[in-house]
Amino acid sequence: PAPPDDARRPRRRQGRRQGRRRRKKNAKPGDVADLNEVGVDCDGQICAVFILDGPSSEEDLAVAKEVALAEAGGPYGFGWLDGRCHSDFSTAAFDVDPSKVPTLVAYAKRKKRFAAYVGHFNAKDLKSFLRGVVSGRTPTQPLRSGDALPPFDAQRHARDCLNVSLEEPIADDDDGAIDGDLMAEIIAEEAAKKKAIDDEAKAEKKRLDAEAAARRQEEANKQNKAPKKKKKPKKKKKFASTDL
Repeated sequence: PAPPDDARRPRRRQGRRQGRRRRKKNAKPGDVADLNEVGVDCDGQICAVFILDGPSSEEDLAVAKEVALAEAGGPYGFGWLDGRCHSDFSTAAFDVDPSKVPTLVAYAKRKKRFAAYVGHFNAKDLKSFLRGVVSGRTPTQPLRSGDALPPFDAQRHARDCLNVSLEEPIADDDDGAIDGDLMAEIIAEEAAKKKAIDDEAKAEKKRLDAEAAARRQEEANKQNKAPKKKKKPKKKKKFASTDL
């Protein structure tokens, strides 16, 4: 006879836990999975997806692996996509078009929310970005495509993307300079905003300190102006004649 349902469930849950353990053991520290034929899928709570420029992504992929190795203990699953090849998908899901690569997107599968990195593509800033997402310091937003990821063409990379560098013209130095200027302008704007906030906070603190000092001085002046009570002279004790 078949065992009752209550006897089956613990084994089923145990099998699922073992499956999760096996998947985590297979992912070595520093691994960045190739997602170009599977789409955005990872074992971690947060999919850390490096969206790279396929034809020239070797150096950027090395940076991605450095970040993945440093953050191996975090709740991430690391992978990369060719942002030029899968531009329709990355734009529809994360608002990342080819002009914004290389970059990093942190996607929370359960919450269907993401955060896209803006800045220079270096390991230090990318690690700080991921830690900000986990701690809540970096704000997230809902998917551009709604409640689910947009359709992903799993065959496009093998079918079309290997020749994409031949189909699209290579940007000249002037275009690269323009991109660099735009990035510098964005970073400068962010720095200016941060400085304005810091200056405003310092000014507010200075104002509050000045008010507190004025109140203390006013109280001290009141105490100095208050009339002091005169001490009554002690009466000398008169001795009776019988005391002599």
